[in-house]
Amino acid sequence: MKAPSSTDGPRLPSGRVESLDFFRGLAIMGMIIVNNPGGSGDQAYAPLKHAEWNGWTPTDLIFPFFLFAVGVSMVYSFASRRKRGESRPRLLLHVLRRGAILFAIGLFLNGYPAWPNHYHFATLRLVGVMQRIAICYVIASIIMMWCSTRGRIAAVAACLVGYWVLMRFVPVPGYGVPTRDVPLLDPAGNLSGWLDRALYSAHMHHQPFDSEGSLSTIPAIGTTLIGVLTGEWLRSSVSAARKAASSVSLASFSAKSSTSGSRSTRSCGPVPTSCCIAASRWSCSPCATGCSISNNGVDAGPSLSRCLV
Repeated sequence: MKAPSSTDGPRLPSGRVESLDFFRGLAIMGMIIVNNPGGSGDQAYAPLKHAEWNGWTPTDLIFPFFLFAVGVSMVYSFASRRKRGESRPRLLLHVLRRGAILFAIGLFLNGYPAWPNHYHFATLRLVGVMQRIAICYVIASIIMMWCSTRGRIAAVAACLVGYWVLMRFVPVPGYGVPTRDVPLLDPAGNLSGWLDRALYSAHMHHQPFDSEGSLSTIPAIGTTLIGVLTGEWLRSSVSAARKAASSVSLASFSAKSSTSGSRSTRSCGPVPTSCCIAASRWSCSPCATGCSISNNGVDAGPSLSRCLV
């Protein structure tokens, strides 16, 4: 049996990728901490609370971290399955089955506290974290299986730029054009929140928007695809030193892009400077920030893990 190639990234004796396992472990640890912040309301430590609207906290980056890790994992998982001889149609069935299971688990968990005596389907929340993971996983998998690297890059650009165009220029029914008639990313007067209310107003987590709503899933798919591109880069034959340097450069560019996006809103009129950094709507700025940190996290994982052991 041929040993795993060193170009696939640092590997454990079991053949697993050390940097990916380390980063994914940090993301899961973050999930546990933010779900148990030691109190509620003002008692909770501020960085362990979600931003109410504009801006973001470290808590708001945990979900993008996980979706990024999902994208990286897909590259290694699919490569392994294809190596075993699985065809694309069979792999697609596996993806659809797993996506359906994740979505169903999310629906069950949304109503679990009231199950089975008070399980109200008329008000059951339809979307959520598990549902978003399922949708991102399925769509990113289809793009990954049937598109080239250039096609995947184009899909990332379409997700992020397309979402920005929709949120920035499309008139919101009942509110008007963003930045002219209504502030950009107004909590109630944005296109994403309006679509959530139009599609499933009675099935939302809270009004006037759902944090895992329909339209804001588009940039989340982009985050997953950026993870896919990172996984391909890690599996390439490029030297480890060049991979590390490129990861730092890409992370710096992403972070710079996110801060530039927030500064650009100063010309939007009476709108907060941070209005483009709205983690609740998965806007492009926190998406870029999350991916920049994720790139460094995956790349630096082995070194950090050795320091901690």
